[in-house]
Amino acid sequence: MKIYLGFTVAGSRSSIEAVKKILSVLESFGHDVLTSHLVSDDAWEADRSVAPQKILARDMTWLAQCDLFVAEVTGSSFGLGFETGYLQGATDKKTILFLSGAQSTGFLSSSPGTRTQTAYWRRTPISGNWRS
Repeated sequence: MKIYLGFTVAGSRSSIEAVKKILSVLESFGHDVLTSHLVSDDAWEADRSVAPQKILARDMTWLAQCDLFVAEVTGSSFGLGFETGYLQGATDKKTILFLSGAQSTGFLSSSPGTRTQTAYWRRTPISGNWRS
């Protein structure tokens, strides 16, 4: 399965360890994580060397290609908001949102819909059928 793993790249990287754990679990089940390179420490600097239009085109291509959108949404990120909103409004793709804390935004808590599942990272370990 192709998975778009969304998380804050340019903003606070305070939840990067949770993202790395999610990535590890997904890859251990053989999933192709399209954004795996963005967990590297120099991801922000590497992306800054590419024109913003190319980053948008790349990310939109990945969103179109993915079978599932998984995001660590603890930090504030305009990009994650855009990606989540785009997928909810323009596609029928399933979305799983992970929070490493107990707080979520009003958007997440008030509009989960039938295609969105929210998991709390510290309270519930990653489990379930990640193979299909």
